Amino acid sequence: MVMDTLPLKHRRHRPSPYT
Repeated sequence: MVMDTLPLKHRRHRPSPYT
């Protein structure tokens, strides 16, 4: 999965980042 792609910009379905 992506981890360093969209930290806190693509938070549509999830309020938390992909970290």
